[in-house]
Amino acid sequence: MMRQGSQNDAQLRQMLSMMVTSPDNIECALAMSASSHAPTVAQAMYELNTVNLRESVSKISTPTTVIGAWYGYSQFGATQESVDATFHQQYQKHPNYRLVMSEKGKHFIM
Repeated sequence: MMRQGSQNDAQLRQMLSMMVTSPDNIECALAMSASSHAPTVAQAMYELNTVNLRESVSKISTPTTVIGAWYGYSQFGATQESVDATFHQQYQKHPNYRLVMSEKGKHFIM
């Protein structure tokens, strides 16, 4: 994700604390980030931020469970209800989805 260095590590650690619950898992994510291939990460981030699949979900016929998290964003004013609404808006064209919201999970739920 980011190059190693004390300032970058501190920034990444702060960012990960909003996405990962366990301090041990933050350390694991930091290690994975340090060993990641920067051009591949950049391409993945580009695609995540430029490709909109909301229309395509209408073609999914398999029942789908969507696992969501909101707690990590509560410090920014998000509520479970506001995040629920966002998820439902994003998946509204999926013909057969079920949203399960984690009570205390953050971005990296699994």
